[in-house]
Amino acid sequence: FTCPVNGRYLFTFAFLHNNSPTSYARVLFQLNGSRSTQFGDTLCDDTGLYINTSMSMIFHLSENDEVRLYCEGNNIYAQPGSQYGSFSGCLLY
Repeated sequence: FTCPVNGRYLFTFAFLHNNSPTSYARVLFQLNGSRSTQFGDTLCDDTGLYINTSMSMIFHLSENDEVRLYCEGNNIYAQPGSQYGSFSGCLLY
């Protein structure tokens, strides 16, 4: 997401994770592509066949700031067009 105007933005993601003893899911929000600005770290390694994970964050952004999701891990069903993952955001004020 590239910020069109200055303001506070709410971002949310959700995904389905296929859990196994050799897999895990870790998703982070990144601001402006920097690995040093990671927020909302979630690590999903619970037991169970399928696990749903979601998170929301609020950022104060300036015009042209960029917010991305970064995935460390594997077995996340969040490919574009799939019904198993989502990413959304909106301007609060």
